[in-house]
Amino acid sequence: MLPPASYTIAPCDLDLVAAIRAELDCTETLAWVLARRGVSVDQARALVTDDPSAEAAQLHDPLLLGEMAAAVERIRYAIEQGESIVVHGDYDADGICSTTLLVEGLESLGADVQAFLPDRFATGYGLHMDSVERFARDGARLLITVDCGITAIEPIAQANDLGMDVIVCDHHLPGPVLPDAIIASTNPSDYPFPELCATAVAGKLVQALGVPSSASQHELEAIATVADCMPLVEENRVLVQRGLRALRATKRPGLLALIEQCGLRPADIDAEAIAFKIAPRINAVGRISASERGYELLRADASQAKVLAMQVDETNEERRAIERDISDQAIAQVESWTPEQRASHIYVVHGRGWNEGVVGIVASRLVERYWRPVLVIADGEPARGSGRSIDGVDLHAALASADDLLLRWGGHAAAGGVTVDPSRIDDLRTRLTAWGAANIAPGDLAPRDRIDAIVPAHDLRFELVQELERIAPFGTGWQRPRLLAIDAQVEDCKPVGGDQTHLKCTIRVGDVRVPAIGFGMASCIPGVAGGVRVDVALRPSINRFRGIESLQAELDRIYDIAPEAPDLAGWTDAAPTPAMLESLVDMATGLLPSEFEGADAERPPAIEALLARPDTVDLRHRNAGDAHIAQLLAADATVVVVVADVHRRRERLAVLALPSRFNVATGVLISERQTKTARERILRTVAEAPTSRLVITDHGSFAQLMEEGAAIAADAIVVLDPPMLARHRDLLAAAPAPLHLVFGASEARFAADVLRAVLDVRGTFASTWRLLRDEGPKTASQLAKSAVGAELGRHAPSALVHAIRSLVDRGHITLDAERRFAATQAARSAASATH
Repeated sequence: MLPPASYTIAPCDLDLVAAIRAELDCTETLAWVLARRGVSVDQARALVTDDPSAEAAQLHDPLLLGEMAAAVERIRYAIEQGESIVVHGDYDADGICSTTLLVEGLESLGADVQAFLPDRFATGYGLHMDSVERFARDGARLLITVDCGITAIEPIAQANDLGMDVIVCDHHLPGPVLPDAIIASTNPSDYPFPELCATAVAGKLVQALGVPSSASQHELEAIATVADCMPLVEENRVLVQRGLRALRATKRPGLLALIEQCGLRPADIDAEAIAFKIAPRINAVGRISASERGYELLRADASQAKVLAMQVDETNEERRAIERDISDQAIAQVESWTPEQRASHIYVVHGRGWNEGVVGIVASRLVERYWRPVLVIADGEPARGSGRSIDGVDLHAALASADDLLLRWGGHAAAGGVTVDPSRIDDLRTRLTAWGAANIAPGDLAPRDRIDAIVPAHDLRFELVQELERIAPFGTGWQRPRLLAIDAQVEDCKPVGGDQTHLKCTIRVGDVRVPAIGFGMASCIPGVAGGVRVDVALRPSINRFRGIESLQAELDRIYDIAPEAPDLAGWTDAAPTPAMLESLVDMATGLLPSEFEGADAERPPAIEALLARPDTVDLRHRNAGDAHIAQLLAADATVVVVVADVHRRRERLAVLALPSRFNVATGVLISERQTKTARERILRTVAEAPTSRLVITDHGSFAQLMEEGAAIAADAIVVLDPPMLARHRDLLAAAPAPLHLVFGASEARFAADVLRAVLDVRGTFASTWRLLRDEGPKTASQLAKSAVGAELGRHAPSALVHAIRSLVDRGHITLDAERRFAATQAARSAASATH
C-alpha cells in the first residue's frame, strides 16, 4: 500500500513577499507563490509584463549555437548548387515539429529538400546505416539531422564515405566521441540557454539563414517545447508565450482541424492544452503508427486536414486503449507478487506482446500508483523497456549498476530506456532491487508534494485564477501553482468518469465552497466521509463548458491532519496559585486606575495607529486568520499570535503547531497567569528553537511583555482578535515586528464577548461573594484553596484585578487591615431581604 502522502513548504523571505505584493499590487497568495519560487521583485515585474519587445530581448543570437555559422554556409552552398537535402527527424512531437519547421524554412529559400521520419518499430530511434544508404542512392548531398544525430558516430561516418555532408541539429547529450559533422546543437555549445528543444534549435537555424520570423514557426516551437517537457523558464518561456499567441490565431489547416478534434477553441489554448490535448495526439502516431502522419497533418491543406486530424485522433484513442490494457496487466502483475517482492524499492514488470511505444507512459502510471521507480519492459527479441523515477532517486545511476546486463541503455535521473536480452530480465530485476535497497531510503517511498502557498478561503475566487494566469504559461519547470487549503472538508463526493475512478466533490474552507475534480482520486471517498477535516492540495482553474465559465479546483492530493496532540509549552504554568492570587491584592488596591476603566465592548478603540505603521499587513475581513498564520510558520518564521483569550483560542490554534504540518519546532502559550520568570523562560525556549516557532498570547500578556521590556524575537505579530482596550492598542502600535491584522467580524464578536465577561462582575463572581457571606472573611490564599479557587483561576489576572476593584468600589466586599476579603454588612442585609 502507498504510504501516506505529505507535503513540504519551503521557507522564504517575508520582506520579499511584501515587496512583490507592493510592486504587483496583487494578492498575498500570488506574492507568496513568487517569493517561494525565488523570484526577485524585478523578475516578478517581468513575469507579468505582456510586452513582445521585451520578449525579443530575451532571445539569444542563433550564431552562438555551436557551429551555426558553418551550418549556414553549407546550407547556402547547397541551395546555390541545387543539391538535394534530406532532413532526418524523429517520431515524437518534437521530431515531427522540428522536421516540419526546417523543411518549410528551407523551401522558402528555394531548397531542394525532402523529409524523412523514422518508424519506431521498423528502424527505431535515430540515424541508421540503411537509411544513410537510401539517402545516398536517392542522390542526397546534404543530410541534416534534427532531434537526433549527436551520438550517431558510425552512420554519419558512413554518410561522409558516401559523399554526403552532415549537419547535426540536436539537443540531446553527446557521448564521449562527437560525430564527424557540423554540429549546430545545444551540446556541445557555449549557447547561454542550452535547454532548447530540437524544434527551437531548428528555428535558430532558420533564423540564422535569414528566414523572417513567422507565426507558423512560433506555433511549432511552442508545441514542441511543451511536448518535450522542456523547462518553461527564460528563453523557453518566451518561445511558448509567442507560440501560444500564434496558435490562438493559427492559419495552419492541420492544426485548426486538430484543435477542433480536441474539443478546444483556439482562443482557449494554453500550455496545458498543448500538454494534455494536442501533443499526446501528435505523439500517438509515432508511438503506435507511422510518424509521417503527424508530419502530413502539420503540412496539410484544407482539403486533407479534417481527415488527417480524425485519423490522428483515432490513433490516439487506440494508444489510450493499449495503454490501459498494459497498465491493467502490469498492475495485476505487481498485485500478484509476494509481500517480499512488493517491498522492493524498484519495480520491474514485463510482458509479451506489450507495445514498446507506450511502456514509458505505463511506467509513469505505476510510479503514481506505487511511488517508487518503475521499469516496464516489452518482451521481444530483444526486449525494450522504459523507466520513470521519483523525486530524489537517480534512475540513470540505477541503470548504470546493471550496465553489464543490458545491450543498450540511456537516459537521465528521471527517466531512462533499456534494451535487454529477455533471458536476463530476472537478473536485471535482482540487480535493481539490490541497488534500490542500498540507495533508496524507506522515507523516499512516500509522495512529498511541494506547496507554493497556503490559500486563505477568501482568495478561492475566480479572480485568483485570473491573477495566477498573469504568470503563465505553466508546464515543466514552472508548474501551475499548487496551493494548500488547510482545515478543509470534502463534501458531496461521487465517483465520475467512464471507469468511475475520478472524484467530483465540493471543497469547503470556512464558509467558502468550491466545486472540485480529482482525477484518479475516487478511492479517497471513504477517507473523507463524515466531514473529517483535512488539508487539500489544489490548483484553482476555470471550468469552461458550453460557453459558461466557472471556478473549479483541480485536486492534487488530500492529506490527513495528524492525530498527535500538540505540545504547547507554558500550558502547565497557567495553573492558578495562592501566590498569584495574593499578588492581585496589591494590584487591586494600588493607586493606578484599572486598565478596564471606560472599556466598552460595543465601541472598541480606533486602530488608526496600527494601520499607520508602514510595515502593517492589513488582511482584515478576509477570513485569512489561520491560513495566514500557517503561511508565516511555513516560511520558517517566529510568529506571535495575539488573541483576546489565550485559553479559549488554544484549541483552535494549537493544531497549527503540529510538526507534521508546518515544521513548527516550538509552540508556546504565554498567559497572564504565568509569573514573569515563567514568561522569560518560555521566551528563551522560543529564541533557541531551530526552525519556525509559534507563540500564542493574549492582549494583556503582550502588554505586560512590552512594559517589562521583554525580548520578543518575532518575525511577525499576528493580531487575530482586535484590541478592545486603548492601552493594548497603543502597545501593539509600538511592537518590535511587523503587524499582520487578520481579524474579521467573527473575531470582533469574540473579542467583545471576552470583554463583556470581564466587565460583568456580578455574574462572574456571585459564587465568590456567597462564599464570603457564608464562611466569613478569607485571604487571597484561602480563596485560592477554596471551592471557588478554580473558578477564579480561569480568569486572567487583569480581569480579576478589575473584578476585585469593582466589587470593593461598589461596596460588595471589603479588604480589612489583615488583608482579608469579606462580604459587607449592607450586602448581607440586602441578600437577607431577598429571602
